[in-house]
Amino acid sequence: MSELRLRDDKVMAYDDLGTGEPLLLIHGFTGSRRAWRKDLIAELATHSRVIIPDLIGHGQSHAEHAPARFALHEMVTDLCQLLTACQVSRATWIGYSMGG
Repeated sequence: MSELRLRDDKVMAYDDLGTGEPLLLIHGFTGSRRAWRKDLIAELATHSRVIIPDLIGHGQSHAEHAPARFALHEMVTDLCQLLTACQVSRATWIGYSMGG
């Protein structure tokens, strides 16, 4: 697990595995990066770089008590900051539920 300090000093936990074309896997509401099956991640990581964050307020990322912080544009900004920190300019985004 790695951590990224976001623009507002919140901390986002994430995993960064494999090499190749980057995939960003985004979990659903009340989930975490652990919601993705380990065998799926292992298979994807054999031919892709797989970046799997815990969105703010989920999993091991910073808990947030301000409802505005959960707005879609806030989450997208966080994820873009994560990709920039990982030196990724383009990625395929894959999500389910709220992450979709």
